[in-house]
Amino acid sequence: MNSLMSSVMPQNSIVNARVKERNQESIVVQNKQVSLQAKKATSCLVEPNIGDKVLLCIDGEDVYIIAILEQATDAPLEIVTEQSLSIQSSSGDITLNAQESLNAFAQNATMVIPKVSLLAKVVTLKSKALNTIATSYQGFIERVTSRHKTLITSVESHEEHQSGSSRRVVNGSDIHQVQESITTAEGQVKIDAAQINIA
Repeated sequence: MNSLMSSVMPQNSIVNARVKERNQESIVVQNKQVSLQAKKATSCLVEPNIGDKVLLCIDGEDVYIIAILEQATDAPLEIVTEQSLSIQSSSGDITLNAQESLNAFAQNATMVIPKVSLLAKVVTLKSKALNTIATSYQGFIERVTSRHKTLITSVESHEEHQSGSSRRVVNGSDIHQVQESITTAEGQVKIDAAQINIA
């Protein structure tokens, strides 16, 4: 601030203002007839938009936006940080509630959660690689459609399938290698083949 502005806006004070204009380099705020160059304080995670009413901290030559008091529009809140963002709770619970959608985008994601409960009407998963390590997994889904170029399933102990009906269509070869196989059918067992080899 220059000497003229410092006579109107006292130093080491907290005042409110409106965001007048902004670009990638700076934010211009206006208090009464005085326009000031401001920068967002580290503690102010919400990104200020034009017309928002903000709380300023004037510290000598520096002007900081420390809070967003009112939004000019009902635009979604945008949280922007230049460093990593860590959320911790002393009570152990963190709850995120959204009336419509909750979106997350990241180059890499690592989640270490002992227990997960997922209740969803529609789940869409698009991933080049997905690694799931779980001692127990339970899923209750009315319908699931999976399309894979390659699918590898490794089960160390027991694998069990229960269904009302089952259909398996394989365009190429279908090879089963087992030490012991038992087929139990209450009704009809039918095998249609041009050739059957039993060794």
